[in-house]
Amino acid sequence: TSAVSNFYLPYLVPVAIASILITVLIGTEVAVISTIFISFLVAQVFNNDFNVAILGFVSGLVGIFSVSKLSQRNDLVRAGFNVSAVLVFLVLGLRFINPIGSWWTVLGHISMAISNGVIVAILANGLLPYLENLFGLTSSVKLLELSNPSQPLLSKMVFDAPGTYNHCLVVANLAETAANNIGADSLLARVGAYYHDIGKMKRPYFFIENHMGRDNPNDKLSPNLSALIIKSHVKDGVELAREYKLP
Repeated sequence: TSAVSNFYLPYLVPVAIASILITVLIGTEVAVISTIFISFLVAQVFNNDFNVAILGFVSGLVGIFSVSKLSQRNDLVRAGFNVSAVLVFLVLGLRFINPIGSWWTVLGHISMAISNGVIVAILANGLLPYLENLFGLTSSVKLLELSNPSQPLLSKMVFDAPGTYNHCLVVANLAETAANNIGADSLLARVGAYYHDIGKMKRPYFFIENHMGRDNPNDKLSPNLSALIIKSHVKDGVELAREYKLP
């Protein structure tokens, strides 16, 4: 039983889970270095089998490449299927290089390779929210979720301060374009811009974009009081962000 397990287990070790999660939570460079280290570590477990190191390293690289430009949570699932596909090709390639065992054995290896990708897809998708909360990290997946118009704060802004909401959309487009042009994090810039004026929801009609034909309440106040109210939207925004647990 031990011999059979060792014959199939190397194809089932989901190295790509670590590669994908590290890429999403920390960055590509750290993920590549970690993948190299983990691949050789796993190979040592299986008596320094070089094939195991190759399987782990290549599947990890595929996972990293698949999520390096994450645009939606489904990309994590797609990354798992990419890992399955590449591992199947690797199994067939290793079979032709070292034709040991029957084709039934190869089919067993292929089924393990496909299962590997499925495990990667399920665990990467399931573990990510817990790791974000545990380490206080904000992944691109979390940012994408926050950019959804159905988010409570954005939905509230649409009704309470529609002019401010439209203003935030315009600023978000400008910020994203600017970030792309200088090589900055355009997703972070865009999502940050969506929420940068949430404090205006506390007193929306004191801001010109929300007047919509109404009288300007600032006209009835002293300049000092009017300025104080307008400037307070920053503090109000921070309080709202904490209340809604924005990262």
